[in-house]
Amino acid sequence: MKTKIIAVPFEEGCGIKGSAEIVDYLNKFNINIDKEVVFLKGKTNIESVYNCCIETKEIVLNCFKEKLFPLVIGGDHSIAIGSISATLQNYDTSIFWIDAHPDLETPENSITKRIHGMPVATLMKNGYSKLSDLTEDKVIKKENLIFLGVRDFDPYEKQYLSENSIDFYTANCIQKNSVEKILKEIQKKEINFIHISLDLDVINPSECPGVNTPVEEGLTYSQVREIIDFLFDNYNVVSMDIVEYNPLNDKYNRSVKIVKEIVESVKEKVSQF
Repeated sequence: MKTKIIAVPFEEGCGIKGSAEIVDYLNKFNINIDKEVVFLKGKTNIESVYNCCIETKEIVLNCFKEKLFPLVIGGDHSIAIGSISATLQNYDTSIFWIDAHPDLETPENSITKRIHGMPVATLMKNGYSKLSDLTEDKVIKKENLIFLGVRDFDPYEKQYLSENSIDFYTANCIQKNSVEKILKEIQKKEINFIHISLDLDVINPSECPGVNTPVEEGLTYSQVREIIDFLFDNYNVVSMDIVEYNPLNDKYNRSVKIVKEIVESVKEKVSQF
């Protein structure tokens, strides 16, 4: 199978400048983009996120029709509302959310009101209705949701995870127990098709500084690669996001080099499908 690399230069969901400029940097490092999402800015952030996500969703849906593997590179994490909405239309998908943040904020409970902190909630019909409608009749099921590397929670998010028995493994938990042990525990679950949503801020900022909202004490890049390799080797990965790349914060181009390595690895694994 071939991989289709979809660039989504979008920053309206986070209110931080930089992610809209990713295409120039991806091109500079020879990350060959097959499709760039073009969208109309709305009068509000919600409209802009919707316009971007509906375009992203259509492109990912076309990938499935054409038997291509959609690899979406962004852009703030709100773009996953579009990519995952498309995946849910085609597969009963488990979502591996590899991120420093659980992104379960709702419009009512969010402290910052930034939509890049709400994509999981939105995909569970707990977000702005205009955005949640993108999922149509499909949602992320609680039992199909796994968080890896999280370490920065709002009080509401902690409560929601606890009350709904959602699987989550903090960065500290993974460091104490090893990636291998955590993944073996996850293997006990019945999982077939998966979508990987990788937020680069899951990685320690010292290794991966080019993100919108860095959080200390993260996973190492090596650990993240171990997780990704395991998922591709043991499950049917049907789609993937790499998000929150911000070239303006990328000291010594460390993050774009990480993106390039992950893209090349994913393309190699997908070619064996």
